[in-house]
Amino acid sequence: MFRARDAARVLACATLVLGACSPAKDPAAVSDAAMNSRWTRAGDAAGPGQWSGADGTSSVRLPDGRVAWFFSDTYLGPVNPDGSRSGAGFVRNSLVVQDGDRLTTVPADTPVRPPLGTPGWYWAGAGHVEGGKLVEFYHRLNGSGADFDFTEQGVALATFSLPGLRLESVRELPQAWPAPARTPVMWGAALFDEGSWTYVYGYRGHLDRLDRPKWLYVARAPRGHVTDVPSWRYDTGTGWSADPSRAAELPTPVDSGFGMARVGDGYALVTRRPSADLGDGAMIAYLAGSPAGPFREADSAVIYRAPEVSSGWFVYQARVHPELGGHGRIVMSYNVNTTLVDGQCVPQNLRQASVYRPRFVSVPLGVFRRGYAAPPARGVTVGPGWFRTCPRL
Repeated sequence: MFRARDAARVLACATLVLGACSPAKDPAAVSDAAMNSRWTRAGDAAGPGQWSGADGTSSVRLPDGRVAWFFSDTYLGPVNPDGSRSGAGFVRNSLVVQDGDRLTTVPADTPVRPPLGTPGWYWAGAGHVEGGKLVEFYHRLNGSGADFDFTEQGVALATFSLPGLRLESVRELPQAWPAPARTPVMWGAALFDEGSWTYVYGYRGHLDRLDRPKWLYVARAPRGHVTDVPSWRYDTGTGWSADPSRAAELPTPVDSGFGMARVGDGYALVTRRPSADLGDGAMIAYLAGSPAGPFREADSAVIYRAPEVSSGWFVYQARVHPELGGHGRIVMSYNVNTTLVDGQCVPQNLRQASVYRPRFVSVPLGVFRRGYAAPPARGVTVGPGWFRTCPRL
């Protein structure tokens, strides 16, 4: 007969020694099917001048509940029935507004361009709302764009009106060009509000190495005053200084786009694992007790492995979207891209529109623990016609 004390023993086994009685399933990050489907539907249904795919992918929750999505390189225009793009428009950055399930490309005053006479183009960084305005960081780059020969040149702050999202101003931040073979500090790669401060994260690239590594920099501004750059204080490695020249290059390698999240009583800096190999699909979290770190490899976790790399695609720029999380998880995204087919004809992004779009991942808080290693990723299926013969130019 199954007695009360037997039930108590079963309950104790389930709650106190789970795993001794039955295998415990380790939490793991999984593809966010709802978010990925939403952007797939929008991209496949794009009309003239509408978003059909992009990289960059940062987001800001607006006061009225909508979400502003900022992207970098963007394809605009319809997708063919076979999933390819033809005659697609291309811009260096774009803005899409999410209102419930509806995604609307904002055409007016976008893309954001450098001031007249300033070379290069802007790619989107991070943004937030302050003083009744939407503020977005943009990183200015220059180069031909071929074979990744572009180089970081400077940082700008763009201000948009609310609720109309009209571009009001673009202001480049003062930057002293650093020592040879170094980029300026690219502030605004990520933002994070904590207490009375907004933390502003950046990176500086080292151009004299083949892998062009990027190293973390941290500043903070009084909350609500990010646009007041003279109010910033810079992490010197031993304290905070009002002198930007004293900002320390911290021993934390990062990608060009990354994100910050509150995880329990601590903090996580989420980035694609920095590597010269763009086929490294590992997304890592540096764990720390403060928004300023220290962020060390010894205190990190591999929270996800992007499956797209198994198809020869590459991934980059993991970012966190706090407005989409909750219930014991955070939502992050990363970008997927390709190279030319045999170096001879149109990019693969034109042949299969679904490739060049953000991927969203639901990450349980349980994986943010030192030493965690996500399970190997399964491959993705390459669409029909992917390897069709490419006509010579």
